[in-house]
Amino acid sequence: MSTCTVRVALRVRPFLDKEEPKSCISFIPNQPHILIDQNRQFTFDHVYSPSVSQEDVYQSAIQPLFDQFITGYNATILAYGQTGSGKTYSMGTSYHQQDPKQNGIVPRFAENLFHFIQTQLNNNDMTYKVRVSFLELYNEDIIDLLNINNTNITIREDVIGNISWSGIHEQEVKESKDLLNCLYQGSIARTTASTDMNSQSSRSHAIFSVTLTQHVLSSKKEITSKFHFVDLAGSERVRPNRS
Repeated sequence: MSTCTVRVALRVRPFLDKEEPKSCISFIPNQPHILIDQNRQFTFDHVYSPSVSQEDVYQSAIQPLFDQFITGYNATILAYGQTGSGKTYSMGTSYHQQDPKQNGIVPRFAENLFHFIQTQLNNNDMTYKVRVSFLELYNEDIIDLLNINNTNITIREDVIGNISWSGIHEQEVKESKDLLNCLYQGSIARTTASTDMNSQSSRSHAIFSVTLTQHVLSSKKEITSKFHFVDLAGSERVRPNRS
């Protein structure tokens, strides 16, 4: 793993049945590189071919971030790519009951988090609280997907330039199924609109945030960390040729 605070992973989805199986991408075995048209090489922190499983992606790219998250560090994952490239599948932000092997990053994170909390139950000096929020950024508006009627959302900037929002509903969750229910309900409420690439694709950004608060009873110390999962709108929306 790179020690850089920003890491980039490339995942290439398999061809759909309706697509012609002709690829311009070549993979270099056991190396984080790809070749485009055999003459341009690009390097990433991780490269995942179409055969790589959801579990492999989580363990190699997300688990190290989770391990830091439970010690008090914040983390953010951004899924970027053209509509139909597999962002939502990889993130799992449209979660519904399905084959567990197909679960994306967020459902696996939920199971991971509450398994960790369960293993700490014998520690009488610690208590844990988990809260989630789900936002959509659409046409420069902020929509609270866990409270659609919420109109009191504001964005603030502090004196050193940090951006934060206030007024967002945060739902406390007690187990992984509660967290995933918030994810599912929010994904249903998410605004969708037609694009040139996929009539069912969202043209908005979705931000699902998990806040973990750990209380050390003996010292009255509080440790709070946040993990943001960002499913960005299709990248074709910012290109002049819309492709």
